[in-house]
Amino acid sequence: MDPSPTQFALESPAWLAAVALLPLVWLYFRRNLVGLPAGRRTASLAVRCALLGLLILGLAGPKLRSVSDRIALVVAYDTGRRIGAEAAESAEAFRQDLGRHGGGAVVQELPFSGHSESSPTNLAAALAAARARVPAGRVPRVVLMSDGHLAGGDGQAIVAAVGCPVDVVPLSPPEHEVGVAAVEAPGVVRHGEPFFVDVTVWSLHADTGRLALRVNDSPWEPREVTLTPGENRFRFRQISGSGPWIRLAAQMDGCRDTLPENNRATALVAVRPRPRILLVDPQPELAEALRSALEREGRFHVEAKPAGQLPQRLDTLLEYDLLIASNVPAEKFSERQLESVEQYVRDHGGGLIVVGGDRAFTAGGYGGTRLEAMLPVEAHVRPDKPKPSLAMMLLIDRSGSMQGEPIELARQAARQAVARLSPDDSVGILAFEDRVHWAVPLQPFSDRERIMELIGTVAAGGQSNIYPAMDQAYLALRAASTDLRHMIVISEGTYHPDDYYALVRQIADEGITISTVGVGDEAPKELLRNIAEIASGEAYFCREPEEIARILEWDVMAAGKHGITEEPFRPAVVRPTRMLQDLDLRAAPPLLGYVDSRARPGSQLLLDSPRGDPVLAWWRYGRGVSMAFTSDVHTRWAAAWHRWPAFGDFWTRLAHGAMRADPADRLTVEIVRRGDRAEAALDVVDAEGCWLSSAEVSLRVDRPDDRTEHFVAELVEPGRYAATIPSDVPGEYRVEFTVVMPGESPRSIRRGFTVDDRESLHVRPTHTEVLRQVAEQSGGLFDPTPAEVLRPAETGAPRTLRLWPWLFFAAMVMFVVDVALKRELRRHAEA
Repeated sequence: MDPSPTQFALESPAWLAAVALLPLVWLYFRRNLVGLPAGRRTASLAVRCALLGLLILGLAGPKLRSVSDRIALVVAYDTGRRIGAEAAESAEAFRQDLGRHGGGAVVQELPFSGHSESSPTNLAAALAAARARVPAGRVPRVVLMSDGHLAGGDGQAIVAAVGCPVDVVPLSPPEHEVGVAAVEAPGVVRHGEPFFVDVTVWSLHADTGRLALRVNDSPWEPREVTLTPGENRFRFRQISGSGPWIRLAAQMDGCRDTLPENNRATALVAVRPRPRILLVDPQPELAEALRSALEREGRFHVEAKPAGQLPQRLDTLLEYDLLIASNVPAEKFSERQLESVEQYVRDHGGGLIVVGGDRAFTAGGYGGTRLEAMLPVEAHVRPDKPKPSLAMMLLIDRSGSMQGEPIELARQAARQAVARLSPDDSVGILAFEDRVHWAVPLQPFSDRERIMELIGTVAAGGQSNIYPAMDQAYLALRAASTDLRHMIVISEGTYHPDDYYALVRQIADEGITISTVGVGDEAPKELLRNIAEIASGEAYFCREPEEIARILEWDVMAAGKHGITEEPFRPAVVRPTRMLQDLDLRAAPPLLGYVDSRARPGSQLLLDSPRGDPVLAWWRYGRGVSMAFTSDVHTRWAAAWHRWPAFGDFWTRLAHGAMRADPADRLTVEIVRRGDRAEAALDVVDAEGCWLSSAEVSLRVDRPDDRTEHFVAELVEPGRYAATIPSDVPGEYRVEFTVVMPGESPRSIRRGFTVDDRESLHVRPTHTEVLRQVAEQSGGLFDPTPAEVLRPAETGAPRTLRLWPWLFFAAMVMFVVDVALKRELRRHAEA
């Protein structure tokens, strides 16, 4: 480049107008110097005018402009241990060549690394610092020697930071290097919820080794892995623990490696509190296997209650995350209870799982009820399915307390129950007080009208005595040749003492089942309940006789196995689902039965029977999830499943799949690390799913240096609140967001992240793409030789010499001369 001629310029030429004052200054001082010799007077006037002229010219800002082609070269080189030994030696030789052959170039060096308190820690900062070292009036040129992995992947930002040509010398990593790059896991999991942990391992060569994952303070769990050059991802399945936080650490060893310090990475996962499950079952002890499995495997808090204790109030139901109803007949639910359950699922996103049994779904009288409307299956029996024959004995208490309306209601109930029988069934009706009266001797249900007429002959009177009636019914049923034999005992008052339990056990040994119905407050509840339990029946109690009809109708259907298929089978997977992923159902033992039903349109059928009937189905009901499992969890059909090792895992997955979403799910957290700070953002939606911009969001951060910091998040866009968290210390950062929404109680949500002091040692192949982008977009060279780096500048650097300091200095000299002349004049005057 040919240097341009020097140019003179003034920054403030307006000051030159003050030169017009010089004649006035000359006249003024000339009068004051009258009487002096002409030579001395002229000298003094000249000095004073020169002093003033110099000051005026200095204020005008005179300067000399020129262009320089001299180069100032700054070499920024990466000293991180990620750089291979061979590459580091080559870089040292390159810098020495620049120093020896620099010619007139000014050569400076700027070392930097990924982790240092005294030097830049990323490429943008290193290049900006290098550019700042270039003295004024020199052509800036920067040489970058790096592997490119401190760039953050943004070459344009780096070019903008330096603003001058950058010659890039790529450096390569060690030949044999392996490092754990990241441990990825969900930011938050439910207590006891299974989740996946993905570990990313980078390797620069093919190798084998051991990858171990540690959860909190548990022992390391090593896994033999095979590594290929590049990124290797491995997945671990975990179950969340009981603490509020899960600390994850991955360690890689047993392979050829240069930097063992980067073979470990960590992550932090927040744990939501243990979910609460309400399990209702007419006989909670029979559902103990399910309760204990959920608490053991899923780490839920499960409350098992009789069906009658299902809360009627919605606010009580909302204390639970999931409701499980096991083998509960429809008649056990009141309308008030079902209304609350419907609101719980539909309006508040609650979870509902209904489990089958011989008294649920079709066999439990769900058809046409509010409960059936919530479920993904509906009551249905195949028309071509053969029905087992039933011999049923109905024992009606006709003691004196049943006179009037009660006995009439009992007769109506008996007619409705008998109407459920088919011609292949048999029926007998005994009316008892202290004596036994055969209203209908046990006979085939072929003459329907005659049997209905005989039921009307039952009249009240006498004292109640159950034992003789049960004995007579037993003798009649023992001789019956039907597939099933069942007895229903209706009692309203007291009874004569007798050895009931011995008789009931004898009846049960014959395969005859007994259900009991207690009417009113005087019914012998303990006796009736024990009879039903021993004989595998159901005990019902009602305060009003009007309820008898519904009870009998349902029990006759259950006793006749209406809508029940009892045969060994293994459920088959209809469609793969994440809920049952990696669960080998082919290893499950057979179930012994299920309740017939039909999948509703729009539901998702997950498991079915060999006959194609639903076994497991789910769908969304309003905001919640409803599931139906048509087999049971009792010993009748699922005894073998209780011994299946995956029994608890299966039910834990179903529970998590149906469980009510946490209210905090309306809050979405995103934390992104950027250098020595973390950008935390929280998205907030209202109950309708719309962005909420009127919330108040604050953050509490527990730092690894035992300090606690508080921040207020600002609304940066609709529904999004953001704050910047300093993260300059390695370790765990635990963040708690507190959100106050209008009209709602404050909600908290926790998230965490880790800062690894070994991040600068993570090794990758040279990031050639970013380095080439930096060179090309800045106007520099990629992989140049030392001679190419020292090439002549294509453009010059402007140089400006400001003259005002010299002029002011000359003015000071003139001032000293003027002072000296004044003293000489004073001595001359005194003489």
